[in-house]
Amino acid sequence: AISDWQPLRREIDFSLEHGSGAAGSSCGLSCGGPSGWAVPGPSGARALRLGCAEDETMITNMERVSDGGPEAAADVAPRKICVVTGGSSGIGAAVCAEFAANGYEVVCVARRPCPLASAKSVLADLSSVDTAQASAEEVAQFLGEQAQVCLVHCASSYPSDAAQTPDVLGLHRALQLNVVAPSVLTARLLRHMAAGSSVIFVGSTLSEKAVVGKFSYCTAKHAMVGLMRATAQDLLRSGVHTVLVCPGITDTPMVREAIRGQESAFEGFVSDLQGRMVTSQEVASIIADVARQPILNGTILHCNNGQRER
Repeated sequence: AISDWQPLRREIDFSLEHGSGAAGSSCGLSCGGPSGWAVPGPSGARALRLGCAEDETMITNMERVSDGGPEAAADVAPRKICVVTGGSSGIGAAVCAEFAANGYEVVCVARRPCPLASAKSVLADLSSVDTAQASAEEVAQFLGEQAQVCLVHCASSYPSDAAQTPDVLGLHRALQLNVVAPSVLTARLLRHMAAGSSVIFVGSTLSEKAVVGKFSYCTAKHAMVGLMRATAQDLLRSGVHTVLVCPGITDTPMVREAIRGQESAFEGFVSDLQGRMVTSQEVASIIADVARQPILNGTILHCNNGQRER
C-alpha cells in the first residue's frame, strides 16, 4: 500500500546472486524504500518493478511482502541434471543409477550407451580433444540456459607401465581422459550451471600415493589433484563447488580385466590392503552426498575402507 512508503529517501545497497551461479554484482538504488521489501536469498530468479525516485528498476531474487503474503509468483524449481563421463560401466554407471533414483535427469558421455534406459547417451571417445569438444557442445545444448548440474568426471584408463619403460601413448591417453577432457567439458558447461551445481572428479588412492608398475596411471591421477584444486580456486564463491573423490580398489570391469589370470593373488593383496574391494554403488552414494555439500569445496575425499600403510 502507498501508506507503507516512508517519507524519507534512503539508499539500499545489496548484492544479487544471479541464477547463472556467477559471483553476485553490487547494485545501489535510491528510492523511497517501503518497509515491506525482503530479500529471500539465492532462490530461483524473480522479477518485479521497484518504484524508485528516478525510474523503475527490474530486480531479480526479490519479492514484496504485503499483509496478504508474497505477491511474486512461486519459484520454478530448476532442472536437476547429472552429467557423467564414462557412465557406461563401473563407477560411472553406478553414478548414473544413483542420481536417477534421486530424481535427476542423467546424461552419459561415453564410448558405449548407458545401461540406464532413461539416460541420454552422448557417444564419444574422450581421448580425442576434438571429440571432447563436440560432446561438450552437445551436452550444453541439452542443459539449456540454466540448470542445477552435477558434472562427474569418471572416464579413465588403467595403463600398466614403469618409469624405465613408459607407455607413451598410454600416458597421453590417461592424461587426456583424466585432465584434458574434464577441463574441456567443465569450461564449456559452467555457463549453464546454476548456483548449487558441482563438479566432481573421480580420482584414486593413487592420486596421493604411488605403486610399482602404475607409472602413467599414478601420474594422471596425481594431476587430477592439481586440476581440482585450481578449479576450486577459480570458482570460489561462485555457487559451484568441486571435490576430488578418491576410491580405493573398486570392483569394476576395468579392474577385473586388468587382473585377469591373477585373481587369486589379487584378492589376497586386496584383503591385506583394505579388507575387500569397494563397490561402485558405495562410491556413487558418496558422490551423490558430496554433490549436496558445498562446504566440501576443494576437498580430497578418500573412500577405501581404511588402507594398511606400507
